[in-house]
Amino acid sequence: MKKKMQGFTLIELMIVIAIVAILVAIALPQYRNYTIRTKNSECLSVAAAPKVAVAEAAQAWTAALRPSPRPTPATPALPPSTAVRSPWVAAASSPVPPSAPAAS
Repeated sequence: MKKKMQGFTLIELMIVIAIVAILVAIALPQYRNYTIRTKNSECLSVAAAPKVAVAEAAQAWTAALRPSPRPTPATPALPPSTAVRSPWVAAASSPVPPSAPAAS
C-alpha cells in the first residue's frame, strides 16, 4: 500500500512566502502614506478653531484702528490754529533756537 502524503512541499511554501513578501513590499509604503495623510488632516481640523479666533481678533483690531469718517460729538476735532508746533520750527530764516539770546 502506498502511504498518503500530508503537508506542503518546500517549493510550495517558498512560493507563498515570496508572494506575501511582494504584497507587504507594496502595501507597507501605501499604509505609511495613509497614516501621514490622516495625521495631516487631523492637524488641520484641530487648527481650525484657533484659525477662526485669530481671524476674528485681527478683524476686530483693524476695525478698532480704522479712523472714523467724521469726528464724534464726544471727541471734537481740533482746529488747525491750536495744533502743537515745535519751537525749533518757528521760522526757516532764523537758525538760532528760540531759547538762546539773540546776537546783536
